[in-house]
Amino acid sequence: MNKRPVLLTLLAVIHITGGALALIAIPVLAIIYQYKKVEMPEGLGSFVLLMVVSVFLIAILALVSGIGMMIGEKWGWWIGALYYVYSVVRNVHALITMPGLAEDIGEPAKGLEYHYFKHGARILSHVLLLLYFFRGSVLEYFGLKQQSRIKTVFILIVSALVIWGSLATAQLIFN
Repeated sequence: MNKRPVLLTLLAVIHITGGALALIAIPVLAIIYQYKKVEMPEGLGSFVLLMVVSVFLIAILALVSGIGMMIGEKWGWWIGALYYVYSVVRNVHALITMPGLAEDIGEPAKGLEYHYFKHGARILSHVLLLLYFFRGSVLEYFGLKQQSRIKTVFILIVSALVIWGSLATAQLIFN
């Protein structure tokens, strides 16, 4: 097996740590939410539930991809790359829906500009990390040097859109 690139090791540790912490935090926050009996604006109950499901999905993707990256399995590359593509899709969606959400429930305390910058920075960082996944040394480490990059990008985008579309459809159904 090829030597794991240093940045990939760092990403794997971040994914494992972040995924594990998120999986611990989600139930704790749900308990706090129930204990405090926080009232949600009308129509946002399913939105919050689906946001929790989405964060849970990202936590699972992060944890599993980090493990796969550490041990150099092909599925680790695929799940890690999907993590970044799905994150881009989520943040693009956030940018698009932010004005309508602000209109429905009011502008956020930090202002829309802050959130535009935050989601834009996330998109940029995740695109750059996804591009890193396509570097020769990374593909070589995972034994994926010969795969078609165009086909791979297509599969990743379609997979991320299916996940996002499924959650969006669920939101429409439960709203």
